[in-house]
Amino acid sequence: MSRYLPFSKLKRFTRNMQSLSVSDNGVQLSYIDSGLPPSADEGYMTFFLIHGSAFTAYIFERLLSLGASAKARFVAINRRDYPGSTPLTPEDHNTLVSGTDEQKTSYLKARGLEVASFVDHFVVNNSIPPISEDGTRGGFVLVGWSLGTLRKLS
Repeated sequence: MSRYLPFSKLKRFTRNMQSLSVSDNGVQLSYIDSGLPPSADEGYMTFFLIHGSAFTAYIFERLLSLGASAKARFVAINRRDYPGSTPLTPEDHNTLVSGTDEQKTSYLKARGLEVASFVDHFVVNNSIPPISEDGTRGGFVLVGWSLGTLRKLS
């Protein structure tokens, strides 16, 4: 059980969530998806958004509502230990509190690989278009906000 605010108890933080398996051991990351923009056949870019420590994927709710007008698809990912995503283990918590630098580095690498796996699976499962030759359409961008940047760079 998470040591953090139990977001999962608040319906606002779990509505419209989907999840995607990111590992062979059953780790799931939940997300909200703006869906394909109406002009998808003309090409669009996908933005994967990773929240900081005090918020959930719903911090990007207003941005997701702009997907259609921006000719973009926004996918806001809930990190581990947040609503709908697999909780961290007691060992993970111990590593964060009192682990060695090597253990903390390994922890961050594992979380980064989970995000990379999420993006890979999402791109394949949803046929995200490749980037266009002129670089104006297709492809994806990984965006981290606050502590979410750490996951992006892991």
